[in-house]
Amino acid sequence: MTSFKYMGEFKDESILPKRVQEGAIMFKEPDMNKFAIIANLLSLVLLIGLVVFTFFYAGRQYNTWGAVASILLLVPHEFLHAIWMKGDVFMYTSLKNMVLFVISTEDLTKGQFVWMSLFPTICFGFIPFLLFVFNSGWTFLGYLGIFSISMGAGDFCNVFFALTQMPNNAVTFLSGSHSYWYVPENL
Repeated sequence: MTSFKYMGEFKDESILPKRVQEGAIMFKEPDMNKFAIIANLLSLVLLIGLVVFTFFYAGRQYNTWGAVASILLLVPHEFLHAIWMKGDVFMYTSLKNMVLFVISTEDLTKGQFVWMSLFPTICFGFIPFLLFVFNSGWTFLGYLGIFSISMGAGDFCNVFFALTQMPNNAVTFLSGSHSYWYVPENL
């Protein structure tokens, strides 16, 4: 990451950085509004299933502080994405769509893109949740984990698109609100 800039409220795609790359293919993905709906529905399904499991696994205990902590980690979640991105990274918020996101127009390999997408959810979601699974008394970690996992739903969608649409030797980049891939000539 060369620099990180907070750009404020996302109003429409015209304000997002764009890149043109000859031969690049846009991911088959929904527009930003449909993507937000899909990600929020997936998030809700994950959250309900994991809350039910965690509530009973913890002996019918709920930990509000784990949920609060996951909300406080929304901005650090985006920073964890940003540290794996190259070039200038820009952060936007959209309270209307209930999303925060970062964008960079620089290339990432398929593996780098998957890692960048999953890293925050691994750190704030899966690791705390697994620690809770090993010790059901650590309800703070359990609820922190499940809320953080559910908040990674949009990232899971992006990983799915990359894994199912990109050839192994391709690189991806963001332009506007869409992801693109191409195979570099030097490979």
